[in-house]
Order: sequence, then C-alpha cells, then structure tokens
Amino acid sequence: MYVNVMTKNKMCRHVEISSEEGASTSLTKKEMLVLKCVEEGASNKIICSQMGVTDSTVRTHLRSIFRKLGARSRSHAVALATKKKEL
Repeated sequence: MYVNVMTKNKMCRHVEISSEEGASTSLTKKEMLVLKCVEEGASNKIICSQMGVTDSTVRTHLRSIFRKLGARSRSHAVALATKKKEL
C-alpha cells in the first residue's frame, strides 16, 4: 500500500503494518505523517510546526507508533515500517 504524507495537506490512508509479534496494526493518518517526518530526520519541534500541534501531541503519536509496531526507538520504528515496505 502506498501512502503519501509529505505535507499535512495531502491525503493519506490508514495502512496495515504487522508488528514483530505478528499482530496486524493500523496506523492513523497522523501517525503515518509523524513517522514519515521522523524518517526524514525531523525533530519533534519541526513535526509540531508542520502539523500545527503541540509537542505533547507529537510524543503521544510517537508512543502509539512504538506500541503498534513494537519499536523501541524512532529509528527502530522507521526500520520496521521500511522493512514492511510501508514507508
């Protein structure tokens, strides 16, 4: 499945990603946007600015992404999503 999340104004879809435990999870549009920004090396501050949300909201999205993917860090989340060909 292809997802375009380069800017907050472009449409994106829910995507299905399998976690390390094998369970299927679904990232929201905003979680995919955050993950794409992380992949590009953006800091939380930059992500906040691009999305028009608070730092706390970005951290909440990141925690949700980590939980859904079974990731331990930002780079691990990107690696897992890339491995599943979702990024």
